[in-house]
Amino acid sequence: MQILRSMVAVFAGLVLISVIVEPLEFGLVTLVNGEVTTDPDIYFRVRNTPAFLAAKVVYNTAAAIVGGLVAARLAPRAGWQAAAPDEPRGCIEIVSMTVNAARG
Repeated sequence: MQILRSMVAVFAGLVLISVIVEPLEFGLVTLVNGEVTTDPDIYFRVRNTPAFLAAKVVYNTAAAIVGGLVAARLAPRAGWQAAAPDEPRGCIEIVSMTVNAARG
């Protein structure tokens, strides 16, 4: 039963991240574009500007922290310990991987 609850906790965290990020991104694209767009070319042209991508890193990180904390709270064991890296090196590795992914 604990395994199922852990799986549900992780799923709930992922859903929460999507619920935070997707409407926020769509709203920001609409705000920057000046109107709602359904054209993928316009959407990605607006979204892939350097300033927008910098904002995307910030709000995705915030959403991931919130989703991770919710998942940790719902998890049956290891709760908060599982939400944080065991050592500072884990944080450095995450930042390094993010920077490398952004570079392409």
